[in-house]
Amino acid sequence: MKSTAENIKKLMKKSQITPSQMQQVCGLGSLQAVYKWLEGKSVPTIDNLGIISNLLNVLIDDIVVFRNRED
Repeated sequence: MKSTAENIKKLMKKSQITPSQMQQVCGLGSLQAVYKWLEGKSVPTIDNLGIISNLLNVLIDDIVVFRNRED
């Protein structure tokens, strides 16, 4: 989750997207969920990943870090 959080932060900075903007676009009730993503405490749902990937103009694979099961 930490690597995914780092990707989200990096992509948001590159696109100049604020946590507040991310909250609004994803239709979240509070900023808390966005900050949990940015801190690596949780990951966005697949629906939100689709929204985020469109917002940041990247593929979902560019956001989420999948670990190999053997790791």
